[in-house]
Amino acid sequence: MTAPATDGSGQISAMRKALAQARLAPEHISHIDTHTTGTPVGDVAETHAIGEVFGRATVTTLKAALGDPFGAAGAIEALMAVQSAKHGVIPPTRPPRLLLCPALARETNRLPAHPPADAERGAAL
Repeated sequence: MTAPATDGSGQISAMRKALAQARLAPEHISHIDTHTTGTPVGDVAETHAIGEVFGRATVTTLKAALGDPFGAAGAIEALMAVQSAKHGVIPPTRPPRLLLCPALARETNRLPAHPPADAERGAAL
């Protein structure tokens, strides 16, 4: 079994590298679809990493709505993120343990919008 560093340092590093490779600043990301494994260590580490890199962010998780699709998760989440950005709507969700840190995660129990269609939209997986 593996477990992330409880301080989220691995996720922080990965998020910063992904932003650098994409040549994006954190404020250009309007929607984060989280991995949320459903474990206290993993979800808290991921929440900490999101807060460290993005500050307060709109986060969603497919697993909260559908359960864990295991191997299909990445493809389904990528499709959801692309469709969300395309249509300008972030799907409602209740990220499980991400809500333990309400200062970082906004619960999306309504349909928040991405920036207007004429603005750039970004989603992070």
